[in-house]
Order: sequence, then structure tokens, then C-alpha cells
Amino acid sequence: GCGASGIEGRGVADGIRLGRGNRRSRGERRGRGGAGGDGGARGRQDGGVQPVSRGAGGTFRTVLIDEAAQATEPTALVPLLVGCAQLFLVGDPCQLPPTVIDVDAARNGLSTSLFARLQTLGIQPLLLDTQYRMHPDIAAFPSEQWYAGRLKSSVQLSERPAPSAIRWPQPQTPIAFLSVPGPEELARDGDGGSYSNPREAAAVARVLRALLASSDVQPAQIGVITPYNAQAARPPSPSAYRDLR
Repeated sequence: GCGASGIEGRGVADGIRLGRGNRRSRGERRGRGGAGGDGGARGRQDGGVQPVSRGAGGTFRTVLIDEAAQATEPTALVPLLVGCAQLFLVGDPCQLPPTVIDVDAARNGLSTSLFARLQTLGIQPLLLDTQYRMHPDIAAFPSEQWYAGRLKSSVQLSERPAPSAIRWPQPQTPIAFLSVPGPEELARDGDGGSYSNPREAAAVARVLRALLASSDVQPAQIGVITPYNAQAARPPSPSAYRDLR
């Protein structure tokens, strides 16, 4: 992430760890306000958090809030009510801010996280500057665009060879954009509708066939990502293409 901020202070809280269980899709967030949690807090549909347990004496001296840069400030303040002397905010303010649907609320500051607000007050986060997932050429753009070139890659080029089954436009860079003209289809669902594109789904299938025809990539190493539920329901998972080899 872009940073982890450790702040020591007084008069701050009933330590609740707000963890990765807080991640929801935007569609789910529209229907349910507030934060969920794993370990120290249980999400409620009214947007609050319910303390599950407390430390000795009814307080926690140390509070750690995960994904703090995506939590609204009131949500992050909930665990800072009784007895905390040390606060750790872990998150990445260079990624998505808190999701606030109400325009007026966002305009009046609700879309600013506690993490970001403390940054504006001069508390500089500690940058966790090494990424362990992406190919270095893929990581190069976000490093320059958002992290001032400070993001390092633990991954070596030799560890991420480009699959030979794909004719890459630039063989030295394992990124390809495929233009697939075609009409979208609107499928009605419980959220009011979701789009799909059958030509794009067919193009995905062709890429999967090519990848699985070689021994470079295994089905478990392939990820197909789409923001639309209807499109996700159209192409099968990579493992379903094993019989196409």
C-alpha cells in the first residue's frame, strides 16, 4: 500500500480491528451502508459497528484499522472512543477513497478518510515500497503515476515470462489490448440490469484456448475479470476449457 500511519495520542478508543471483511462491491455498498469487519467488529446494515470483545479493563490501548484509506471518517472514529493510546492506520490513499453515494455528503467532507485527513495535517505515512505480485513492467506505470517512482518490485523479469501461445504486440512487454467491436446486451437482474458483450466473451474464449493449448500456463494461473455480473455469467471459468486443448 501507499502507507501505514502510526499515531500515538490520548483519549482515543475501544480497539476494534476493521479488517479485510470490509471489502464489498459498489453495488452492495449502495444497498448497505457502513463497514463490515473480521475479528473485532461485526458489520450492521445501519452502517454502524458492534464491538464484540474488549481488552483488560474494558479498553484496548492499541487500535489497528485496516483499509483505513477506504473507510469513511465516522466509521474509523467508532473504535476511537475509549482508552486507546496508540493508533495504526493501514491503507493506501493512492487507491479508491471511501465510497459515498450522497453528493452533498461527499462535497462536505464525508469522502475524506481519517487517513487522508491526518496526512493533510502533516502526519506522513510510512511507505511500504515493495510489491510482490505484478510483473515489473506492469508495476512501472502506477509507480510513476501515483508513487513518484518509489514503488519497487521484488518480482524479477525471469519469474514472469510471457506465455508463448500469445502473439504479443510488444514481446518484451507482456501487456496486450484487444479491440473487440460489438454491441452490448442489457440483462435485467435484481439490481436493475447488467451488461454483457457476446463478442468480447468469444474473444476471451479464444485467448483461453490459445493459453491452454500450450504448457506455459495452467488453468489455476488464469484470471478472467469483468465488472459486469452478466458478462461474468457468460464465459465459463478457465477450468471449463480444459477439454478444448
